[in-house]
Amino acid sequence: MASRSRDRIVAAAARWAAEEDWSRLTMSGLARSAGVSRQTLYNEVGSKAGLTEVLALHELELFLELVEKAVGDHPESVVAAARAAAYAVLSRAPDASVLQQILAKSQVDGAHGRSGPTSNAFLLVEAATAVVARQLARYPVALTGGELSVAAETLVRLVLSQASHPTASPMQAADDVAWVAARLLATVPSRASRAAR
Repeated sequence: MASRSRDRIVAAAARWAAEEDWSRLTMSGLARSAGVSRQTLYNEVGSKAGLTEVLALHELELFLELVEKAVGDHPESVVAAARAAAYAVLSRAPDASVLQQILAKSQVDGAHGRSGPTSNAFLLVEAATAVVARQLARYPVALTGGELSVAAETLVRLVLSQASHPTASPMQAADDVAWVAARLLATVPSRASRAAR
C-alpha cells in the first residue's frame, strides 16, 4: 500500500505532466506542489528518473484495470475482450502524459541508438505483457505458455504503438486489434501441434 506522501507526490506529478512540459519539472518544485519536503520526495521516489517510472507505472496500472474490466465484461470471447480493452485504453491514452512521453522518447532514442527512457518503455511493455498474458490464459486458446506470452506482447506493442502514434480512431484501432487477436489466439495452432505434423 502506498503512503499518503507517495500518493500526493504521484497526484502532483500527474497534474504537472498533464499541464506542463515534463522535462521542465524540478524535484523542489514538485515537492512544493505535493506539500512534502524534498527529503520525503527523495525517500519516496529517489530521483526524477525514479519519479518517471513511478508515475508511468501508475498510469499503466490504470490502463491494466481497464483490460481486466474488459476481460470480466467479455468472459465468453477473447476477441470481444481484446476489442473492448483496446478501445478503453486508446480512448484514454491521450490523457496519459508520462506514458506518452516515455513512448515517444523511447522511439526517438531507439532510432538514434541511444539509451534512456527506453528502459522505462521496456519495463512498461514487460509489466503490461505479464498482465495481458494472465488475462488471455483465462480463455481456451490453442497456445502454450511461451506462445501466449508472445501473443500478449504482440497485442501490447500494437496498442502502445496506436497509443503513441494513432493511425486511426480508437474504435477503428480497437477493431484492428481485435482482428489481430482473432488470428493470433483463435486460429493459430500451437508450435507443439505444428511440430507434430
